[in-house]
Amino acid sequence: MKARLHVYDFLLQAMQSRRDRKRLKGLLESEDFRNLEPAAEQVIAAHLHVKKLFCRMNKEGISMCQAFDELMKEERLNGKREGEKAGKKKERFSIIRKMHKKGMEEALIRELTGCTKKEFAAATGR
Repeated sequence: MKARLHVYDFLLQAMQSRRDRKRLKGLLESEDFRNLEPAAEQVIAAHLHVKKLFCRMNKEGISMCQAFDELMKEERLNGKREGEKAGKKKERFSIIRKMHKKGMEEALIRELTGCTKKEFAAATGR
């Protein structure tokens, strides 16, 4: 009976931590968690409402800890890509603004940069 209470206690802690990834990661890496049965991990994953985590555990047959680590790596890579994309857009808009300030016509700027009318307007504040 004690193990069952432990699983419920762990489930409650995990649910309270589900919006705090750092706290949840610490909980999932704890020694107590590593001793849970795979079925208990499945129940916890389902109740955390982290669909990607649950699907990866089922699809790949891996532990919650491993699935969580892999998802975090993916999220970091996605964040890095998004940051690079935003940086390129910012640089592109900066070039468009400079060209516009130098008196270049909109049509020429759009032709050279490949920007749309909407992007040109956003870059130049029009």
